[in-house]
Amino acid sequence: MKFGVPQGSVLGPLLYLLYTSRIADIINAHGLSYHLYAYDTQLYIAFNSSSLNDIQQVKLRVECCVTDIDEWMIRNYFKMNQDKTDLVVISSRFHPMPDIGHITVGSECIAPCDSVRNLGLQFDSILSFEKHIKNICKFSFYHLRNIAKIRKYLSQDTCEILVHAFISSKLDHGNSLLHGLPKYLLARLQAVQNAAAHVVTLTPKHDHITPILIIFIGYQLSLE
Repeated sequence: MKFGVPQGSVLGPLLYLLYTSRIADIINAHGLSYHLYAYDTQLYIAFNSSSLNDIQQVKLRVECCVTDIDEWMIRNYFKMNQDKTDLVVISSRFHPMPDIGHITVGSECIAPCDSVRNLGLQFDSILSFEKHIKNICKFSFYHLRNIAKIRKYLSQDTCEILVHAFISSKLDHGNSLLHGLPKYLLARLQAVQNAAAHVVTLTPKHDHITPILIIFIGYQLSLE
């Protein structure tokens, strides 16, 4: 290979970071905040939504920054994936959403989305995480139903492993961001955990959940 980094190599992650480190310098030059994770790059900027001039300045800075990144990528044999480029404006639910129009990325016009996916988490424009929790519940109950169908063929240890692999890992991922959310949203996640405890312990779904959860949590601790 004359250019790039071989995927799957031992030194791949380190070499990739060295190869793309210039992107951070470009972003800093435009005064934007950023987060880089592997080949995912997020740009952040705060602005006053009541000032039309501020909104226009923000759009210009973002577009100039993205244009410079795109030009650097072309020179270094990268290609910006415009189809996977999203824009989200995060604001309070108690204020009107600022109208910033669209951002031009290369030959594409990127309009604001209601929500975007970031490292397995769904961020919406008011950070309510409702869509994220809805996706978790849909995913978890789908796999719980499948596990329940074969539960009688599984030992408790095996069932526990499956629940951890498909359900607990989903509930735990990024759960610190859910702190302070309304109780009705957290109750949906609790319902998933309750259902998982019923499946693992083979108890009827109408039984009181508190003693079942104590057994379930105690069993988790004994495995660890």
